[in-house]
Amino acid sequence: MYYTYAYLREDKRPYYIGKGKGDRAFRKREYAKCPTKDRILILKDDLTEEEAFKHEIYMIALYGRKKDGGILMNITLGGEGGSGYAWTEDQHKRHRQRMMGNKLCVGRKVSQETKDKIGKANSGRKWTAEQKSARSEAMRGKYKPDDQVSKKALYMREWTKRKQSQGS
Repeated sequence: MYYTYAYLREDKRPYYIGKGKGDRAFRKREYAKCPTKDRILILKDDLTEEEAFKHEIYMIALYGRKKDGGILMNITLGGEGGSGYAWTEDQHKRHRQRMMGNKLCVGRKVSQETKDKIGKANSGRKWTAEQKSARSEAMRGKYKPDDQVSKKALYMREWTKRKQSQGS
């Protein structure tokens, strides 16, 4: 299911209206800075994609885009998007090239000191029910069925569950 959302300024006026599903409203964007969670407002949810597009168009028209004298940073009038869009092989290749050398530690070895710092920072962390639910929704469908997973991966998954249930 889809939803529409608004990014709010500190004075609670919207500066961006969007349509999404999953954690889309909470992900970083190139063109509109993603605010803290307390300034992200889900306007309508449990919508079909078509309903979400229509509501997005309506809300953008209501507040107006800055370039048309309104208050929103939106580039378009809404109703467009890449839902279900399949990248070409050339687009994948260009994206891989752009991502090479990024700062995300992908494929890098992490020192034991760094691991210890991360562990210390996260120890005792308590997740709210909302955080657990959002994380669960974001991870849904990302794991292979058990018959397609290696024995080591299954063992690690069970080991992780045991550690988490013990509060470690």
